[in-house]
Amino acid sequence: MRVTNTHGLPSVLVKACENQRKPKPDSLSCTELIDSPLIHRLKLEHWDSLEVDVSEMVWAMTGTALHQMVEKHGEGTSEIALATDFEGYRITGTCDHLTPDLISDWKTTSVWSVMIGNDWLNKVAQQLNIYRYLHWKMSGQLVPRLSACVIFRDWRKSEYKRSPNDYPSRNIIEYNVDCWSISDCEDFIRERLGYHNDETYVCSMEERWAKQSTWAVKKRGAQRATRVFENELMAVEFAMTDANFEIESRPGEHLRCNEYCPVRNVCRMRIENDRQD
Repeated sequence: MRVTNTHGLPSVLVKACENQRKPKPDSLSCTELIDSPLIHRLKLEHWDSLEVDVSEMVWAMTGTALHQMVEKHGEGTSEIALATDFEGYRITGTCDHLTPDLISDWKTTSVWSVMIGNDWLNKVAQQLNIYRYLHWKMSGQLVPRLSACVIFRDWRKSEYKRSPNDYPSRNIIEYNVDCWSISDCEDFIRERLGYHNDETYVCSMEERWAKQSTWAVKKRGAQRATRVFENELMAVEFAMTDANFEIESRPGEHLRCNEYCPVRNVCRMRIENDRQD
């Protein structure tokens, strides 16, 4: 994978991103295991021709800097390499921070990622429980607590005041994560490996970051919608209650496929969807 610099950003940023980890057919990092198997397969097939621009990797570099802060100031051990063999695969991971009583992960993300549903937080729980499993395989010790400290890089107080029930209450939140049993974790890993061994696998709607089509009912000339519906008929029925209402159609999209997927330029599914649009 070649790192480009189309915007002429400082060379130090390019150097920080140059050493991209090349995937292996018989090894999966924890992140690769829980992510789309199609992405992993296309990376294996097209690695030497893939490109990523350094401007797309700024937040990943911010996450690295955050991990270095935890390593310098946190109590316990940081950046612990974990690995075990599991049914023909090498499963690996790097734990952000470990004490005898806690495995914690530090993340930066957008507010949007936790507002569109539970999938992102579910992925965090999956990742932490796999780390716990790998640590148990290597040490024989089961850490009793898991947590994720999440920093919302685009958090706004004004948005929280506008939607206090839906919007995160602050720009950094620690989420406690339930611990799985060993058998449940092994079943989950086995299920994920089954997907990775399926050459017909296509990305789920969650993996595509699919955004549903909606219909916004607005007062004529208004910037904000009075109500937003996922059903067109319900929007029409509501709009008929006031002659000043109008309906704005907001087509759905696959956000990751269109903008953020690292293999979007070689993915036949994404290319075919573009042709249909």
